[in-house]
Amino acid sequence: MNNYYTIQLTGGTSPGPYTVYYNILGSSGNIPNIYQQNVPAVNLPLSAISTGFVVIVPDNTTDIYIYNQLCDTHQVFNVTPTPVNYGCLCVTISSDKYELYESKTACYSGVFVNGKPKYSGDTFTIEWNDNGGTNGYWEMIGYSVDNNFFRSTDNDFIPETNWFAFGPYANLFTLYSQSDECEQSGKLIGQSLNISVDNPTCVGYNDGTIYVTGVGGSGWTYSLDGIIYQNYNGVFTGLQDGLYTVYGKDSQSNIVSNSVTLSSTPIFNFNVIPITNLTMLPNVGNMIYYLLDVTYNTTTIPLGESISFDYSLVYNLNYKEPGTVQFDTIQSYILHNGNFIGLVQTESTPLLPVSPLPCNPTLYNLYSGSISYSSNQNITLVNGDTLEVKIVYGINTQTNGTNLNGCITEANVNVTAMFENIVNTCQCCQFVGSIINNNGIPQIYNS
Repeated sequence: MNNYYTIQLTGGTSPGPYTVYYNILGSSGNIPNIYQQNVPAVNLPLSAISTGFVVIVPDNTTDIYIYNQLCDTHQVFNVTPTPVNYGCLCVTISSDKYELYESKTACYSGVFVNGKPKYSGDTFTIEWNDNGGTNGYWEMIGYSVDNNFFRSTDNDFIPETNWFAFGPYANLFTLYSQSDECEQSGKLIGQSLNISVDNPTCVGYNDGTIYVTGVGGSGWTYSLDGIIYQNYNGVFTGLQDGLYTVYGKDSQSNIVSNSVTLSSTPIFNFNVIPITNLTMLPNVGNMIYYLLDVTYNTTTIPLGESISFDYSLVYNLNYKEPGTVQFDTIQSYILHNGNFIGLVQTESTPLLPVSPLPCNPTLYNLYSGSISYSSNQNITLVNGDTLEVKIVYGINTQTNGTNLNGCITEANVNVTAMFENIVNTCQCCQFVGSIINNNGIPQIYNS
């Protein structure tokens, strides 16, 4: 393990160059002359240090020196070496008489008792009893079974062997130990992960969150790949649906993992489907009339949800004719749940040219124009609503009172129901096909 320090000189004027040295625990002397091998960096300009320079040194480093190669001077920075970590101890106790088989973990507490490290477990400690300076032993304080207690005569810093039971049935116990956390079914005894989730709003969304907290131990960091442990608060955001393995590592580098699944509501795609019916109405004089009736199926809208839209363009009538043609479009309207909504002419080209164009059967020299109508209203639909568009249009098939042989009068009605600026209250629904076209209404010819 290495330590990372950021050193920075402020107010320096010498351009350098500079060399960085370090001293380690138990060493002493003139660093620039004696410890040439302890050099993280050489020939640094003043600018590199004045803005902050990261130094990586061993964890038993006591001093960091910045040596001015130009001036042959140095400045020392004192650092505290990383304390020795004596790790953890796993003691396993078994007994046929007591139907006992369990492992007890105790980890270095950071303090010494009688000159040796003290280990702490869930409800007990392992401490060195120097026994007055003779025949010392380790003992599990706070843990016993039916007046039987446990000691080890090993005098090393981490007692790994020679554990014994003392008490009325001492010979019925078997003990062994090892320098590590206890494991059971692949998980550390006394350590686990508490995990909760916020599922993504909808399938494909990246707004899911995993919350994880380590139980037992201290200094937890977390990871989703088991490699990089740089998450300190246990919150992972921006997640999609799927299976995730969450890892937690404590200050003793013990790792616990668990799996969790994020799942959300699938996105429901729907549309409001038009149904069209074209009817030819009775003629009135030379006027030929048609009724286009468009009804919309709203049963695809999810129950309890709604869509709102602008019905901006209801239909457009395009025409070509060699002279003056009469049109009748004023009887068109919308019924929303039985409520009348009139149509407004939004675009037009004058129907009367300045002078009628001559008929030329070969060149088809025709005058063209168009008329557009809109509701100019917002409409909100829910499941079961009725929406009907009735378009009545007529055309006078005679030009200037008579048919012009060989000349064509053409009218083409295009119905375009445009759903614009959709507002959808359904969180996991998607309106498909915001423009509904019903083109191909029969053309009217006079020749």
